[in-house]
Amino acid sequence: MKPMGNDLDNLPFKGLPELPDGNVEYKVRIDPNSEERIERLATQMKFRLQEGRGQAFYIVGLADDGIPVGIHLHELAEMEKHLSHVASKIGAKIRKLREYEIKEGKIIVEFVVVQQKLPEEIPVDIKIASIGNVDAGKSTLIGSLLSGELDDGRGKTRAKVFRHRHELESGRTSSVALASIGYDIDGNLVTHNNFGSPATDQFLEKSVKTITFVDLAGHERYLKTTIFGLASSHPDYAMLIVAANQGILKMTKEHLGLSIALNLPLFIIITKIDLSPSHKRKETLDELKRLLRMPGISRVAYLVRDSHDAIIAAGAMASKQIVPIFQVSSVTGEGLNELHQFLSLLIPRRDEERPQEITGSEELEMYVDDIFTVQGVGTVVSGVITQGEVSVNDKVLVGPLNTGEFIETRVKGIHYKRVPIETAWTGMSVTLALHNVRREQIRKGMVVRAQEVPVARRFDAEIYVLYHSTTIKPGYCPVIHLKSIRQAARIIALEGNLARTGDKKLATFEFLYRAERIKEGDEFVFREGRTRGVGKILKTYLT
Repeated sequence: MKPMGNDLDNLPFKGLPELPDGNVEYKVRIDPNSEERIERLATQMKFRLQEGRGQAFYIVGLADDGIPVGIHLHELAEMEKHLSHVASKIGAKIRKLREYEIKEGKIIVEFVVVQQKLPEEIPVDIKIASIGNVDAGKSTLIGSLLSGELDDGRGKTRAKVFRHRHELESGRTSSVALASIGYDIDGNLVTHNNFGSPATDQFLEKSVKTITFVDLAGHERYLKTTIFGLASSHPDYAMLIVAANQGILKMTKEHLGLSIALNLPLFIIITKIDLSPSHKRKETLDELKRLLRMPGISRVAYLVRDSHDAIIAAGAMASKQIVPIFQVSSVTGEGLNELHQFLSLLIPRRDEERPQEITGSEELEMYVDDIFTVQGVGTVVSGVITQGEVSVNDKVLVGPLNTGEFIETRVKGIHYKRVPIETAWTGMSVTLALHNVRREQIRKGMVVRAQEVPVARRFDAEIYVLYHSTTIKPGYCPVIHLKSIRQAARIIALEGNLARTGDKKLATFEFLYRAERIKEGDEFVFREGRTRGVGKILKTYLT
């Protein structure tokens, strides 16, 4: 990789002091002159890798205060050798990303360090929710990324993602579909056959990182399914798809507003650029930039033109204020390499409210988002484990039933990306085979727990009304989407007795049909017709 010219002004982290935590490390030089020094450097690298869930960035030639010092070009090979030696001590590998040429013949070099997982380990998984208007090319793009093949312009690759026959016939997603790709330690794509085929043990062994796309419906008719998918899948990022030949449509704005309301880091893909003239693409870009600057959104668009921009964009996703924009074609392949570069460098989102580490005190909790009956196995439930861990043959409880009680059962088997595993933990999206439980006893929104917990039918919340045509008053009954819970609730008390678009108010809700497992601090979306709002639970009244 040759230096890219004097681009010091574009140097990431320039002038920003090195942080004591996080996955970025500055080094003026790397000179392991003793075994003790090597061990200290290895310990430091291991910490940075833990902060980045197996991935860290090293900037060589940048002082701890962010001042560019640089190294001479003839020193580069030696620095790379030293850094590689340190990485090998902890089972990691380095890859040079880019060079920045600065004055006096010196350069600054950025490396990515990726930790090699053991064969029995599960790769780091990143969930990305795919949203956008119908016919924007969401499923086609995911199908191309999944298979490594280009589309034929008639929907060849989207067939790899669809779950139902009517989706194949209409060409439109109506459900929540999951599809995964992987990247190895060198950043190369690891694929498997298609959505309908199980991920193989070999796929998981080769991958140090997997990307799980949550493909959501774009048609307004299926908006409730899209909201359910966003709320229940716990995505790390949202990927908003915009067709270059369509521009910004109603559901584009609707989905953008939902991702902002849910506080998701966002990036945008403009698809079908092979079908759109340059002036139409420019109009779409300008409109996106204008939307992102609007009050209530206030984010900065960053147009990705090459692999260098893709690397910067991946690093910038830690700040939710930056929104990278890619322009791609699933037919010609234009822009797909930059998108792969970006995806291979993403790390899981780290919010304070999202548990990252498992402790012995955390009890298992998984919200059921789908239920299946498998011949020869019985009832199988799927969901994301929000806390704790579960192993095969563990005794668990599932509920609450309409009476508030829980069913006692046993986990007969666990599958992760359709591969059988013995133990699953926080953040993993898995399926559990349950012993002696009938399909009709289970519904979406139930929880799988290690121990029974109180449930609540009434709760206080702070709500923010995104849109309502008139006024909201006590007695109003929207549908609450909280994780995989989807149930109508009545507002029985409201601050000031009314709320309009843009208002932030305190309200008391009561579920209409049954109590649910909800907790203080849980965030939710409420909807009814064209009304949209978000809320946060402040207090629950346990039953």
